[in-house]
Formats: sequence, structure tokens, C-alpha cells
Amino acid sequence: MGNDGGSIPLRQELVKQKSKVAQLDIDLKRSLHKSLFTQCSLSGASLRDPIVSCGFGRLYNKEAILEMLLNRSLYPNAPAHITSIRDVLQLSMKKNEETDRWMCPLSRHEFNEAHKFVYIVPCGHVFELSAFQTVGGNECVLCSTAVNKDDIIPINPSTEQEKALKERLEKLAQQGKTHSLKKIPNSKKNSRKEKKRKLPSEASTTEHRETKHVHTDKLVA
Repeated sequence: MGNDGGSIPLRQELVKQKSKVAQLDIDLKRSLHKSLFTQCSLSGASLRDPIVSCGFGRLYNKEAILEMLLNRSLYPNAPAHITSIRDVLQLSMKKNEETDRWMCPLSRHEFNEAHKFVYIVPCGHVFELSAFQTVGGNECVLCSTAVNKDDIIPINPSTEQEKALKERLEKLAQQGKTHSLKKIPNSKKNSRKEKKRKLPSEASTTEHRETKHVHTDKLVA
């Protein structure tokens, strides 16, 4: 070894190279995480109003979602859990008039990866999580909508948070509801409700027929 004109890297050099690779990996992850707050998760285009979010807290341009629903072939990576506009909720985000960037209306921190943001279903108002918790978190401070803790959706959540969000969607589906809390069209639960609503009218029709039959019998007699 060493007679071929090459050189053997020292341990110190190997450690430095490994550190550089690790740093590049960290920088890449940071860059990807940052893009989640600035780019549509479907089209990759810059986020712009109106912005919507799915039950997993991902952000989309509403225009892209509508295009996908009309023609899914336009987006090969179309999310399978979005099959209707009811599966997303339009967000209401506050802009800083000076910077023209989105921010939390409470803390005034800029909307980015440096802070944890959430939004409320069904009103769609967006807040920095810590600021929202500081004011109580029982209702939306902007519109007074009552807040269910399960309907506080983390934006770009962690893997653990995604599991909880999946459970929420499954629970809502059992109730015949979508992420936005709107009814699922033609769901079995809603169909049963429709049948129950029809029963009284059907009973009234039967009574009417029986009454008519009695009157007819009297006339014949």
C-alpha cells in the first residue's frame, strides 16, 4: 500500500468528510422543511391566496386542488385522500402590511418553519401554536368559533402528529364527515339519517290511505 502513487486518508480527514456529509444532509432537510411553508404540496408552485389544507396539515393552492379534482392525470402525485373539495379547508391567514408576508395575528411572528403553526377547523384561521395556547385555546380569538382540541390542525406536522391526524380522519369518516366537518355525500351514515327522516312522512301516507279506505267503506255501507 502506498507504492501505487496514491495516499491513504488519515482518520482526521475521514471524520471531516463525514461531518460535511452530515451537514449537507441537515441543510437539505431544512431546505425541504422550509419549502413546505412556501410551496404548494401538489404543484410545487409558490403558495398564494386562496390557500387550502388537507386533514394532514399540508398546504396547497386551491387552484391546483380544483384542477386535480377535474383531471387527476394532470398530477401523477395527486394525494389519494383528497377526492372532493370537502376534503380540504380554505385557510384565513393574516398578512403583515409592512412586509406583505403571512404572520400570526397574535404573536406577529412570520409564517415559516421557525415556528409551529396551527389552524382551526372549521373557521380556517391560522395561529402560532404557542400564542394560541397563551390566550386559552378554547375558541378562535378572531371569530369566537368554539374549538375542539381534535380540530386544531398542525401545519406540516411531525410523523407522530400525522398518526393522530389520520385517526381523526377515520373517526370523522365513521360520523359521515370530512376533514372540513362537512357531510360526506351519499355516506351510509347520512343515508340512514335520510331514511329516518322519511319514515314519519311514510307513516303519514299510510295513515292517510287507511283513513281514505275507512271513508270509502262507510260510503259503500
